[in-house]
This record gives sequence, structure tokens and C-alpha cells, in this order.
Amino acid sequence: MLASLLPARSWMVDLFTPCGLSDTLEHGLDNLRHRTRATLRCEIDDTARRRRLPSWSGRLADGEPEWLDHLGSAIRAIHQAAVVPY
Repeated sequence: MLASLLPARSWMVDLFTPCGLSDTLEHGLDNLRHRTRATLRCEIDDTARRRRLPSWSGRLADGEPEWLDHLGSAIRAIHQAAVVPY
């Protein structure tokens, strides 16, 4: 899921700026989950103008809780694998 939104090369969806400053991963994910639909839509649409996104990205842009939960799980998993050990 994250590889589709955050490719190694190319324009990416900004999942971080809309979260604001956060003391913990959970606080940041909570901020992301509570972004307005307008903010989410703006980020997804801006990226979609620059490169092709998967069809499910529209569900993120609509702020669908299930898809925001999927995104949160993916972020937690990469954090656990790439950040926590260091």
C-alpha cells in the first residue's frame, strides 16, 4: 500500500504534512485519521495529476475510515520494521 503512495522515485502523496507535529507515531496516525476530507482529497488529487495512483486511493481521499485504518496499519508495520530496531 505504501509503495503505491510513496514510490522511491516520482511525486508522492504527502501523508506527513497534514499530520502536523506529533510526539508519537500513534498521535501522528490519529492526526492523519482526523484530517478533513478536503485536505485528504487535495493531497490525493495533487499527486494524481502528476502520476497514476491505484483506484483505492480515492477511498483514502474520501476519508473512508476502513481505508484510513489500512493506511495506519501499513505505516505501523513499516515503522516497526524500519525505525524501531534503530
